[in-house]
Amino acid sequence: MIGWPFPKIGSDLDVKGKGEAVPTGIDLPLFLKEIIMSAVAADQLRLFIERIERLEEEKRGIADDVKEVYAEAKANGYDTKTMRAVIRLRRMETQARNEADAILETYRAALGIAYGETPIERAIKAA
Repeated sequence: MIGWPFPKIGSDLDVKGKGEAVPTGIDLPLFLKEIIMSAVAADQLRLFIERIERLEEEKRGIADDVKEVYAEAKANGYDTKTMRAVIRLRRMETQARNEADAILETYRAALGIAYGETPIERAIKAA
């Protein structure tokens, strides 16, 4: 163990949130400061990596759950492709969704594949 004039890492050293090690009271030789800062940076990097790995594992678990829900919906007769489209639309803000719909209608009309009258629209007109 290194004694005077070198402080103990845990007690005479203030470790800030961004991996900075600042000596308090005693001035450490430059090589020791670099070693300590390197160790702190390596520790911080390891913690970031471990957090990301845990989150990635959780994400994989959630993705598996979503797949199971789609499989269950498909088994009950729902079209999962359409369900995905509806979910994508629900994520969009109203203005963005309206703009996308207007562009789609414009493109369909330009290509001669515009929407026909829906059964509901025919029923409204007939009433």
